[in-house]
Amino acid sequence: MTTLTDLANDFQRLATSLTPRIQSELEVEARSLRDIFAKDTPVRTGRLQHSWRIRKTRRSGTIASVTILNPISYGSVIEFGLDEQQYPHHPWVVSFAKEKQKSKKIVRKDGKIWSKYAVGGITSKTLTNSYIQNLTRKIGDSVLKGF
Repeated sequence: MTTLTDLANDFQRLATSLTPRIQSELEVEARSLRDIFAKDTPVRTGRLQHSWRIRKTRRSGTIASVTILNPISYGSVIEFGLDEQQYPHHPWVVSFAKEKQKSKKIVRKDGKIWSKYAVGGITSKTLTNSYIQNLTRKIGDSVLKGF
């Protein structure tokens, strides 16, 4: 007769065997996303485009996660836009104030100033809800295929 303890132990063994597979799939998908982000990154010198990094996959119990980041300081302005109120002396804000019109390289949208080549950020073009759902399904299918 199977007890609740036996069942709990079986689930724990299953989780323990699945976690490395999930981690492995996450790393594969993270590399793919990093490459997409690099391709979508506006290029002037190439520094921002070539600085996308993957932080080591982390595990906490049965949960695995991966972080894709770009450590270049101006990357946050490209990714999240620039709030004119918060940074009134930033060159982009000053440029808008002087010209009183749209610059050729920067645009104003939703109260922020953006690079015209990445309005709304770099990652948001790819990381839609449907993309994340499909990615989750893909990783799950790939992990379960091994059983």
